[in-house]
Parts: sequence; structure tokens; C-alpha cells
Amino acid sequence: MATHQKTLRSMCLLFVFLIWKMKEVKGYNAAVVEYVMDDEIFSNLPPLDLGNRNAKIYNEIVGRIKLSHKILDLVVFPEGTLVGDALDTPEGRKGMTFVPSPKEAVIPCNSSIPGFSEFFKVLSCTARKYSTYLVINLKEKEISRDKVGAHNGFKFFNTDVVFDRNGKVIARYRKYNTYLEPDTDKPKTPELVTFDTDFGKTFGIFTCFDLLFKSPAMDLVRKGISNFIFPTMWFSELPFHTTIQIQQSWAQGNDVALLTSGASDPTYGTGGLGIFLGARGTLATVDIPHSDNYYLFKEVPDIYNFTPSCKLEVDNRNAKKMDKYNLYIEDLTEYAYKKLDLRTSKTIEETLCQTQGNETLCCHFQIETEILNADSIENKFIYDYFLVTRSGLRTYGNNTYILGIEMCGLIACTGPSIMNCGQRFPDYDQVSWPIIFKRSAYQRYSTILKQEANFLIHY
Repeated sequence: MATHQKTLRSMCLLFVFLIWKMKEVKGYNAAVVEYVMDDEIFSNLPPLDLGNRNAKIYNEIVGRIKLSHKILDLVVFPEGTLVGDALDTPEGRKGMTFVPSPKEAVIPCNSSIPGFSEFFKVLSCTARKYSTYLVINLKEKEISRDKVGAHNGFKFFNTDVVFDRNGKVIARYRKYNTYLEPDTDKPKTPELVTFDTDFGKTFGIFTCFDLLFKSPAMDLVRKGISNFIFPTMWFSELPFHTTIQIQQSWAQGNDVALLTSGASDPTYGTGGLGIFLGARGTLATVDIPHSDNYYLFKEVPDIYNFTPSCKLEVDNRNAKKMDKYNLYIEDLTEYAYKKLDLRTSKTIEETLCQTQGNETLCCHFQIETEILNADSIENKFIYDYFLVTRSGLRTYGNNTYILGIEMCGLIACTGPSIMNCGQRFPDYDQVSWPIIFKRSAYQRYSTILKQEANFLIHY
């Protein structure tokens, strides 16, 4: 009898395990949102009014997604689009809210706890009403016990909040690597924040500038997390740090799934969003900022059960829209470089090295090109192409931050000098594309392997 009961128990456990695995493989339905930052509205509305206005629009967006797609598991909104840049002023503080610890299991929607802003409660109700996990970013205030660095008894954080399907706060991540946020504090140490879902996925979460640092992003990867939420207000920079490029490279280099949402303001080079499935490719992206709020909805498969399409489609209409997209440009004069001679179709093998101190970085490139009929390029601009390598320090944010980088790149240039690289011709209609890169690959060699370095692929 005992043996029979043991067998039945084992069969039940196996059945439960198989159901869980089937649910995991099935995937989940997610939407990532690009939210337009109307300069006039964001500049003139007080932060509290802005938060209430945007929370109402967030609620409407989630409602439209649910109505259109019926099954909805997860919605991700961007960084900085709920209350804007709420500063340490009397009006700014009204645009901030207290955020409970997930350990408290609070549902702000119907809570009488003082300190929750109305927009915060509304969005908890949104998650509950539409039965979805909901990720938002806001400015959090917390009563401070520290006399040093406190804002009149408070601390302020750039905070991601995750609500579950009941509107309960199940995750709170306070951005550690802040970017030009003078009235924002950061935790004493990076927080490694994760949350579980009822569709079998555990997500890590971090925000925007965090992507370029070891912690928390890489620490979460090394902890075994393979699915990530990434709210951003990313300022795109040529040639290596445009929105989709940097997100895809991080996901691909670390072989993890990355769901990104983006604040859209083409004037400042922000916009774009995507769903990336690690080394297996990209599920969906949008890199041209929209004039209206926009979302991508996809059934996201398990990362190991995704077969990407090899078909690449170029939409000239979208490429033309990039003419109005202001992009920052990196100073490339510290790179080792070589201009490619691409007058004929050829296979190129080149090794380019740079030495900084006691470290040498070498990049070995293998490139196959095809040259089209020269008659098609008459009276039009043509890009030159350079191989570049860099190992060293560079600055970000108006020389505010210094980071170490290692780069191997094939980049387009508007002229024959490295000073022309990382730039675009101003009119897409006046550009010809006689050079086709049929294949490109590279290998990186370094005399010192930095185990703590972030992992980005650029080519």
C-alpha cells in the first residue's frame, strides 16, 4: 500500500511539473509602450497634475490593448513619462509618491494608507481592472533618517514599480546609476530586484543608464535571471549607442530576453522600443519615434523556443523619418581606425589593435561585400566605411560620468576622415547605397579579460 501511494505521489508531482513546463513554453502576451513627451504639456503642467493626466492616459492605453488582444499578461511603460522630472520644490514634491515595500503586500488601489498619490492608486486599479502585470516608472519620496544628503527630511528616487494582476505592489526598483538627475538620490548599494509571475517567468528589472554598468544589470544576469524589464528614456548617440542598437546588443551578448519601453521626444533623440530574445534574435522593434503614443503587442515565446526570421525588410519611409530625429554623436578621435577600400566586391580580413597602458585590445574582422552598378549612384551621396577599435575610458552626460569601454565596430561615415564618422547625411532621399554587406563577423582579443565588464556587441 505504501509503495502504491508513493507511486501515485510521484505521478502527481510529474504531472504538475509537466503542466508547469507546458505553461512556460507557451509564452506570454506582453505590450511595451512608447509614450510621447509633449514638451508644452510636460513643461507647463505642475507635476501632480501631470501625473494625474498621464495616469488617466496610461489607463486608457492598457484598456485599448486589452480590448484589442483580449489576453494580456504584461504591460511596460517607459521611464520619466508619468510625472516628468519632478524636482525638489513644493510643487515637485506633490508629484512624488510614497511606494510601499513589496514585503508589505499593499494594494494601493483601495488603500487608505496616507502618502499614496492619486495617480499611483489609479494605476494600481488599472492593473486590477485589466488583470495584468503592470510596470511603471515614477518619482518616489521616502522619509529619511539620514541627516546627510536628505532633502529636508526626505529622499527621492527614480523608481520602477510592478503591480500584479490584483494591483498589488510586487516589486520596487530604485535606479542606482542615475543620469543627470540632480534632485534624485540613489540607494547606498545597487538593488537586485526580481519578481515572479503566474505565467512561469521570473523577471529582473533595471532602468536606462543602468544598462552600461556591471550592477545591477550584469549581477542579475550572473544570478541566473534570463528575462528582463527595461523602462528607458534613452538618448540615442551615433555610432554605437542608439536605442535599438544598444538594447539588442545587450540582450544578444548576454543571451537573455529584454522587454524595453521608451519615452519619445525626437528633439532630444529619445524614442524606440523592442522585445529582444537574446542570441536568437529580435521579436519586434520600433526605432522611429511616433507622434502619438504607441505600443508593440506580441506573444513572447520562451527564449529557447524562438526561431527568428532571416528576412530583412527596409522601409524607406521609416528611414526618411530619421532625418528629423536628432542624434548625439560620439567623439571617435581616440579610436584606432582604418578606412575600407570598397571600390570592388571583395572579402576583407583585417585585424585592428589598440594599446592602453598594459592592455591591448585587438579586433579581427571578416567582411564580405558586394558592389552594385555605379550608374545608380550618380549625383548622390555615398557613405564611406571604417573599421574602429577602442579600449579605454570615455565620458557620458556632458563629461559627468566616466566609463571603461571596449569596442569593435564597422561604422558609416559621411566623408573620408574619422571626424566624419558617426554622422548621417541630412537628406535620406539624396543618399545612394551601392555597397551591400553580405556578411560581417568579428573576434575580440584582449591581454586582460575584465570579468566585471558589461557585455555589448557592436557591428
